[in-house]
Amino acid sequence: NDHGLVALDSSRVDIRDSEFSQHKGSALHVCPAVGRCRATLSLSNSKVSDNRTGLLVYGPARLNLHNVAVSGNKTGLQVLFGASAQISLMDSIFSGNKIGLDVNGSAQVSLINTRITTSKLDGMNLSDLVQAELLFSVIESNGSDPQCLVSKQICNGISMRGRAQLILSESVIKGNADWGIAARRKPCGYEEDDFGSQVVFEGRNTIEDNNQSGDHSAQGNPGDHPFKDLPPGNV
Repeated sequence: NDHGLVALDSSRVDIRDSEFSQHKGSALHVCPAVGRCRATLSLSNSKVSDNRTGLLVYGPARLNLHNVAVSGNKTGLQVLFGASAQISLMDSIFSGNKIGLDVNGSAQVSLINTRITTSKLDGMNLSDLVQAELLFSVIESNGSDPQCLVSKQICNGISMRGRAQLILSESVIKGNADWGIAARRKPCGYEEDDFGSQVVFEGRNTIEDNNQSGDHSAQGNPGDHPFKDLPPGNV
């Protein structure tokens, strides 16, 4: 099937103890058309694996995950045209996806005690006006595809562009192929400057052992932040 389940209009869908796999499109699609859809989908104690897109959200929808394993998808979670979308990920794991999370528009994304690991390319892509917050979460060992070792392919724990904002609190970012956190700017190895926002660090965060590719050893850790004295290629 192209899609596993589609949440429409103002529906409220609560799914527990389920598995969604082998869909050519998205396993779970919240609001398939941009417009008046205000659907809410809550998924808990479940698995989403081996689909083109694990979870796909359009427009001002709401998605809540609790204790969900999302693995082996081309994209684990994708938010498109994400005006006012609200995404809550708690006690969940994204592993072995090509890209863990890809979020744009003006969506708000919250990760609590959630792990994003072993993505083939980026762990998280945040763009446009997205506001993201990570609390007690781990972004680790992303960029597992061999092409990430080639200098022209940059595979980060977290990639940011546009005016996306990130708050990082009590979290760990380590062992990613290129940057732990990267803004799309020339000092980070990109061809253009496309970032005009900020990252806020709160509490105790651990950022270490990134730049596994070694491609950023001459670039330091650009910017004014608490991690600028780390080995190069972390932030």
